[in-house]
Amino acid sequence: MRKTLDDWMHEYHNLDEYQSMFYLMSLTMKYIHSHNYQITNFNPNKIVFETSDDVTSHPETYVIYQNIESFGDDPVKDMHNNMYNLAFLQVGIYSSTLPYLKPDFLKENFNQFKAFLPEDDIIYYQRVLVNNNYFYYNDYRDQKNQQQIDALTKQTNSGSGDRSKTSQLTKATAAGKLYNFDDKDNNPMAAFVSRFLLPFLVISLSLLIPIAAFIFGQFS
Repeated sequence: MRKTLDDWMHEYHNLDEYQSMFYLMSLTMKYIHSHNYQITNFNPNKIVFETSDDVTSHPETYVIYQNIESFGDDPVKDMHNNMYNLAFLQVGIYSSTLPYLKPDFLKENFNQFKAFLPEDDIIYYQRVLVNNNYFYYNDYRDQKNQQQIDALTKQTNSGSGDRSKTSQLTKATAAGKLYNFDDKDNNPMAAFVSRFLLPFLVISLSLLIPIAAFIFGQFS
């Protein structure tokens, strides 16, 4: 079965499914880079997911970037551009602002986008999109998972029966953070601002800027 990223992103997915698919997209990109190629088009209609039809085993999904070409004169810059573009694509999908989102707006207003992102991935997107500190999303997830495993191992080996420490460790995991709500999550106004106002602002700016330029041109 084949579907484009555009088809996939218009379906309902839970947080784990988003993270798993973005992990796979990053892993595939890293593989492409390892063979001296870069991705030249991140349009959701140019990225395809293909799932095997083998019913005898667990079906596997593959990512196909339809537009790739050899590195240019600066392979490191090409890889960094790909890492940025993939992170930008992911934030656009999480926030439902992809068709209207601009890099400068995202960088200057990144704090407003945090509400849409998985809590344990915010630092990754901030480093790549704001601080220009480039690395692969799949490497970030692998390192973070290893840190959680090490913390769990250390906690187990300590032989401590302190339930408060166990609770703190649980909250440090991705699943623990997902269910660790606080008062701000129950604030209807905060939820409205986070979910609806930001996409409206991005869309409004994308429309008002060309209109203002047109009017200014008429009277200049």
